[in-house]
Amino acid sequence: MATYTWVMIFCCFFCITQTHRMYNNYQVIRAKPLTQKHVIQLHALEYNEKSCHQLDFWTSARAVRKTVDIMVPPTAKEYVALTLDMIGVPYHVLIDDVNEVIQTQRASHSSKVAARGSNEDFFMFYHTIDEIKLFQDSLLSTYGNILSELEIGTSYEKQPMKVLKISTGGASDKKKIWFEGGIHAREWISPATVMYITNKFLEKYTSGSEDEVNFLTKYDIYILFVTNPDGYRWTWDNDRFWRKTRSPNEGSECVGTDPNRNWPFEWGGEGASEEPCSDTYRGSSATSEPEIESVVNFLKKLENLEMFIDFHSYSQLMLYPWGYASDLAPISNEEEVKKLGDATITAIEAVSGREYECGNTVELLYAASGASEDYAYSIGTRFSYVIELPDKGKYGFVLPEEEIIPTGEETYAGVMAAFRYLIEYT
Repeated sequence: MATYTWVMIFCCFFCITQTHRMYNNYQVIRAKPLTQKHVIQLHALEYNEKSCHQLDFWTSARAVRKTVDIMVPPTAKEYVALTLDMIGVPYHVLIDDVNEVIQTQRASHSSKVAARGSNEDFFMFYHTIDEIKLFQDSLLSTYGNILSELEIGTSYEKQPMKVLKISTGGASDKKKIWFEGGIHAREWISPATVMYITNKFLEKYTSGSEDEVNFLTKYDIYILFVTNPDGYRWTWDNDRFWRKTRSPNEGSECVGTDPNRNWPFEWGGEGASEEPCSDTYRGSSATSEPEIESVVNFLKKLENLEMFIDFHSYSQLMLYPWGYASDLAPISNEEEVKKLGDATITAIEAVSGREYECGNTVELLYAASGASEDYAYSIGTRFSYVIELPDKGKYGFVLPEEEIIPTGEETYAGVMAAFRYLIEYT
């Protein structure tokens, strides 16, 4: 262990610290810790060395035999290989050239956007924030009898945050559903999927589909396509793998806060960094980010919030509270929360065969304080989840656009299974 630490420190002095915007010859490797010692050593690599070597841990070391995906710049390939070989952690390359994947997606977007026709064509590729806004406008124009728009605030860069409300009107005490996407900017499949399920629900309701019609007699649905619009725009214009918001941090050259460590419940604890340069930086205070403050203020006013889902990627997981610390007692209604989650992932698997796991955030992923699903549950939401969409690491954050519609289809089936559970059992 002493030799391992010395090698890491020695290499750190000679690493190249330039910030990379291009990803030429970057690789994504997958490591598999076989012992608890390996988990600890990978944690050290992540938290002590990643800023020096510009390593980007797409997934963290969390348990023995749970794989860890690391994006490695060309300047660090030899160092990472040497380190993993020395400590005995097996690994292999998942993506040989990250930039090639990025450029393929961008070229595809450029060629297809001009040819866009129907909403079906819209889901053949990923979209910029401005295109998403236009799509939202088109939905409002088409489904104005049941669809309305509420501006709940603005981002740091003054982009309006507009929530869609699907409702047939009627009693104000209807139970409420909240869906949000795009809180982590680089997870493009998240807003794409939230848009897909919104569009399909509206189409099915309008065609008289029984499940959708019945659901809207008892529930209103609120949807925010992109919770972190500044960060999402940055992924298109500057850095494809940007995760955080774009607000400045006093006393630091590093920009942005992790918006999913900024919610005002158990803020600043386990799994949240106090370092502004960290991808999990918690912010200067709870709700320091105007995006999170806007959502929080809106949810406080939303009576009878029955279900909250925050869509992320990747890992194919459905997670529920508590997630703010390890070794916590289960939530009081864990049995029914787990049953609804299991119904959701069973429906997903029935469509595509893709396997999800449903369980507590800490048990399946890691502790993360100041996170969305914990906050929503803390204010009385009966069913609160994070869904980690596909895949399990073959492409990670650069899931091919060919997967948008299949992911949307299977997720829609899961959402409707959850809705049927709510109608039948609550």
